[in-house]
Amino acid sequence: TWESRNAKKVREAEEKSKAVDDQSLEKDLKKEDVDDKEYPCLFRAECGKIKISTLVSPSDTDKFFTGYTTTA
Repeated sequence: TWESRNAKKVREAEEKSKAVDDQSLEKDLKKEDVDDKEYPCLFRAECGKIKISTLVSPSDTDKFFTGYTTTA
């Protein structure tokens, strides 16, 4: 198909910028994979009108689950 020189330049520029965006996105995703930071987990419970919540650190999650399942 026929396209003007200006339209062709605009299209090529858009394709180049898209390729650059894709490369930077891949780099950002790789950076996120390296993030080994551990975050605490928020637990919420409700029994009637009583509501409780607690933050559990990653190192204490197993202990929390063990205590939670045995007290029911």
